Amino acid sequence: GEGMGEVDCVEGVECMVMINSETLASGSGRSLKIWALELNTATNTITARLLHSSSDHPKSITSLTYASTLTPPRLLSTCASGHIKVHSTTSYKVIHGMKYPNPITTLTCSPTRLIVCTSPGTISLKSRSHPSNNLSQQPKKRSPLHGTYSHFVRGKNSSASFDDFIVQTETKKKLTKYDVAIKGFKYSQALKIALESRDPGVVVSVLKTLEIRSGLRQSLIGLKEDEVMDIMNFLTRYLPVPSYTSILTVVCNILTDVYKGERGLEDGFVRLREVVKEEIGVRGKLSRLMGMVDGAVRKRKLMEMED
Repeated sequence: GEGMGEVDCVEGVECMVMINSETLASGSGRSLKIWALELNTATNTITARLLHSSSDHPKSITSLTYASTLTPPRLLSTCASGHIKVHSTTSYKVIHGMKYPNPITTLTCSPTRLIVCTSPGTISLKSRSHPSNNLSQQPKKRSPLHGTYSHFVRGKNSSASFDDFIVQTETKKKLTKYDVAIKGFKYSQALKIALESRDPGVVVSVLKTLEIRSGLRQSLIGLKEDEVMDIMNFLTRYLPVPSYTSILTVVCNILTDVYKGERGLEDGFVRLREVVKEEIGVRGKLSRLMGMVDGAVRKRKLMEMED
């Protein structure tokens, strides 16, 4: 047979709604009560055990609605003061609320609409284009404070849209050791670092930079014997290279002025003199060859003009 039972709510019950087959919500005055329904198979009666009781409304509760279409489901209650309270179906605490100007008699809702009837006989409809998972307000994400590391990296993981303008950042090139030395006016140290690189392009570039800074002579004064010999060996090897000849000739003149007659450098100056002598001979031959070529070209042009 069917079980029967009674629930003593003390106050008059204005409204009630079944949350599920074992849970009942009732509105008595300002109080919202949640009951657990239990069937006693021995006596075939239904008993009600109070699970929760709260008085969150300022006036009497007028309607209760169980919004099962929401995810997760919510329990909505209204009162004569125009307040709507949204309750969690697990803790039954108020998680959201709203206020209407007139007393509310009843309401219903869906994931996208809220329909409210008020005592003057009006029906109010509210809709949302993007329904949220529940009626509770999502906590706003606080912006990081200015000057903090979080504020500095706040857009690190954001990806650019198709029509966004992307600013290309240029990374600052790291200075080489000889550039740092030149920047610190340590010209002799810069030349020494360049010679240790064994790269003639680097050495010539440093020499030209020192010449522009009027520090070439300063970088060649006060060197040790082995350091002077390293420069002489470089001059002996690369002086014949046409693209290096101009700046290396200046270096040769400075070395001759500063270290002429110094003991231990005689062999270096002898080798350097031989290279210079050979280079002068080659340049002389090239000059004579150019003269012959120019003469032949002029003669050809004169013949063409006579014809």
